[in-house]
Amino acid sequence: MSYDQLFLQAAVLSPFLRSYVVKLASKSNGNLKFRRPNPLSVEGRDPDAAKWKATWESWQLVGQWGAVLNAQSSSSSSNSQGISRDRHAGSARNGPEGVQWAPIKSLQRATEKAMRVYGGDMSRLLDICRERIVFDTAEDLVKCMVAISEEPDLVVLRVKNNMSKDYDSWRTGGYRSVLINFRVNSDMTTYYGVDTHVCELQLTL
Repeated sequence: MSYDQLFLQAAVLSPFLRSYVVKLASKSNGNLKFRRPNPLSVEGRDPDAAKWKATWESWQLVGQWGAVLNAQSSSSSSNSQGISRDRHAGSARNGPEGVQWAPIKSLQRATEKAMRVYGGDMSRLLDICRERIVFDTAEDLVKCMVAISEEPDLVVLRVKNNMSKDYDSWRTGGYRSVLINFRVNSDMTTYYGVDTHVCELQLTL
């Protein structure tokens, strides 16, 4: 598989992954990264303050679907099969406010990782399409893992528990997470030919 094929699959799969991330966060009180106006800038209290700030907010407390602006609405109108038609599949990176979804891994970083870790075998890259959910408690994180196992469209291929006491966090600067790699095997992903693409979901505290 070429880089072009790999990145095209990741781009097509990304809106579907986001839909499941919202569903999983709703079931487990997970926090998603939001882009909000910075009060210091809006109210003029600090002229040097950034216009926007990033916050991690509970999807349930924010108000379910209504908090996310669908910045992909223009593209969704042309997708009769509905790749980006879900309201919660929008990206605040292209709009003023809403969820800040993770971008597709850059070509440079993907190439560096393939060469450094996999001996140039790009087919082993499993995190080109990725997202992240942050939790306030370990119990909520476990709830999300259970929800993933119960989701019929998600085919889990690998779980890396970097929160284990046996994990050497020195290699990651103290950063710990649970990394779950899976395929999204639904009628829609099969229709678009991305049901075999492996994506990654990071669960952190």
